[in-house]
Amino acid sequence: MLFRKKIMVSGLLIFLLFYAGCTSESGKHEGSDLTETPAAPSTENGDYSPATPAMGDATADPDDPAGKDADPSRKFIDADWAGNHQILVAYQQGDNFYIVRKNRENPIDETLVFQTNRPIQFIDAGHEGAYTAVYVNLNQTFPGDETERHPFFIIDADGHLVFQPENVGRNEWVNVEWSPVSEDTALLHILNFDGTHRLTRVNLSSGETTPIPVTVSYVQWDRNRGIIYEQPLDPEQKGAAQDILYLDLETWQSEMLIEQSAVDFFRTYPDRMLITATAHYDGDRPRVDLKWYNLDSREWDESSMRIPGLYTESEWKWIPPFDYDPETRTLFYTRVDSTSHYLLTDQNRYKLHAFNMDTDHDTFLMDVHNPRRFILSEDGKWAILITAASYVNPYPIEQEIYLLDLAEKTKVRVQ
Repeated sequence: MLFRKKIMVSGLLIFLLFYAGCTSESGKHEGSDLTETPAAPSTENGDYSPATPAMGDATADPDDPAGKDADPSRKFIDADWAGNHQILVAYQQGDNFYIVRKNRENPIDETLVFQTNRPIQFIDAGHEGAYTAVYVNLNQTFPGDETERHPFFIIDADGHLVFQPENVGRNEWVNVEWSPVSEDTALLHILNFDGTHRLTRVNLSSGETTPIPVTVSYVQWDRNRGIIYEQPLDPEQKGAAQDILYLDLETWQSEMLIEQSAVDFFRTYPDRMLITATAHYDGDRPRVDLKWYNLDSREWDESSMRIPGLYTESEWKWIPPFDYDPETRTLFYTRVDSTSHYLLTDQNRYKLHAFNMDTDHDTFLMDVHNPRRFILSEDGKWAILITAASYVNPYPIEQEIYLLDLAEKTKVRVQ
């Protein structure tokens, strides 16, 4: 999901650099009580706690995949893969927030991993769910002194707190990028209160942090040795094209990849494919161009696609949810049926497609409703689909989570 410029990635508004919901950069710069803590957090004030015994049946009915009998007291927030066969789901129930682990083939039973009274906004799991980044919305009212709370922390698979970055205040934002080859390594990209950026490599086993001496507005891993990044624009260069560069983390040498790029969003994958998305207008109709760039050959692939976009009535841009399976070289993407409707209306109809980059064959898989995130399993056979059931413009206030069997073209609602 991710985070740059004024774009709508995965169906959500993204402001400046990071996930939607980072609602303001104004206000007093509060301090923080942040520490790197390789131990379970205190539970004396009821703030948060690690795993507790399994919760058992989760009220879902295997004969009710549409979720008609779902527990109405649960407000689903986010989900991510914790390996090929398990998912992590975040939800709110009453005044508390929970992260539970479920099995993809039978997402009825669940095990509680973590609970807190902080308002969880997003989760982002690393390889096999060894670690999970938890993002907290500090603009939402919750018990306690806000100045002593932290907007981001990392827990292990058992729900124990293992890391919090230092010197991050409530009006600053952190994004984590997990290493593709080392479960203990991550990049932390921090947007400071004053609009500047910090980039740090973290070893979660040792707690060691290494500042990376480049200024980035967006970053992705290229294997474990290097990163692909964009440099931030001067505020007076609003709307200008940006360069996309490569940095070797061993030699600290940088290399230009794509000069003066108009790309709005990109992601890198293990086969060194860089997939880009660019939202624009073709005449008076919004369009999104999806293209792929080979990091080995340093060339654009001849294949590409242009799909309908959505009107936003603003300078914000909308990018549809997509993900890519490097084993089959298949791009899974959602597309809106037409451009006759505006963003965030229930009149829009979306479809999930699979595009094979070797054959250029495009296959319709299923209809979907208001897609917000689409996340492939590591084996490329299943996917998590998060949809927005309703909005208070522009943010979703009710969300639904589905597990998709891509081979069978079926989906089951997680409850």
